[in-house]
Amino acid sequence: MNKQKLLLTAVLLSLSTGAFASSWSCRHNDNVREIHVEQSTSAPVPCSVVYRKLTEGVEDEVLWTAENDAGYCEDRAQGLVEKQTAWGWTCVETLSEKNSDDETLADETAAESVSSEPEPAPAAEETQAIPAPTTEAKQAVETTDTAAGN
Repeated sequence: MNKQKLLLTAVLLSLSTGAFASSWSCRHNDNVREIHVEQSTSAPVPCSVVYRKLTEGVEDEVLWTAENDAGYCEDRAQGLVEKQTAWGWTCVETLSEKNSDDETLADETAAESVSSEPEPAPAAEETQAIPAPTTEAKQAVETTDTAAGN
């Protein structure tokens, strides 16, 4: 499973181009957080690093901004992703268009569905029950057994 996540991350990183903002989606248990580098123009600055706690009901936070240093926001965002990972979160880079308010959780969910692991067996309540034989079927079996001398 870890090899798949590494491969997925490498693929997503290789697909990142100037047409996309840097974004990561991080999960821990039922919590989802996103880290976005947002730019108001096609230039690398000005920029800001936005932190979203999607499942916790709090407002987005702008953690860092830069006006002059082209690599500042990218470096800060990557550092936060590394900290999240060290704290036990699973983070993947996601592709989102610049200045888009669309959630990137769907991208991560779609990426997770590309698993080569077999699907787990359905739970007992999800399995299809085989109906019990009817009274007529039981009588037919008994008649057949009697006729056969059993």
